Amino acid sequence: MPKRKTPPTDEVSRSKRRALPRYMRWRHKGPPITDFRKVPKGWPAEDFDLHEDDVAANLQRCKERIEDGIMPQWWEKKLKKYQKYKKAVYDLCKEAPPGLDLSVYFRLKQLQELRSDLKKAGDKHRLIKNIDGIIKAYEYGELEWTDG
Repeated sequence: MPKRKTPPTDEVSRSKRRALPRYMRWRHKGPPITDFRKVPKGWPAEDFDLHEDDVAANLQRCKERIEDGIMPQWWEKKLKKYQKYKKAVYDLCKEAPPGLDLSVYFRLKQLQELRSDLKKAGDKHRLIKNIDGIIKAYEYGELEWTDG
């Protein structure tokens, strides 16, 4: 078999990726800028350095952006969205054993909803017993959820 002249695809894509610019705060003195046409040139309207699922980091960044005074109404709206998401996650997690991965909490919720639906519709294939076993395995940490 001849040797490959090019690296595997993931190596190529990794080498061609541009590094994300480091986040830099743009502190504005004076009244807040609420008109997008008046924002400073080069001011980033997006936070590409944060993953949207990193709730704590996004909450902190929204507070900083509001404090910075450039388009605070955008960041207040985004802050409310993340606060609502954080509460939903908290409510979901308080019903299950502590210490599980967030994806497991979501999977447990799906399984509980499926169990409830089967109970209402009639479990003609006797699946509830299996669902209960899967739920227990997740709760005891014997089973993990992996996307993909």
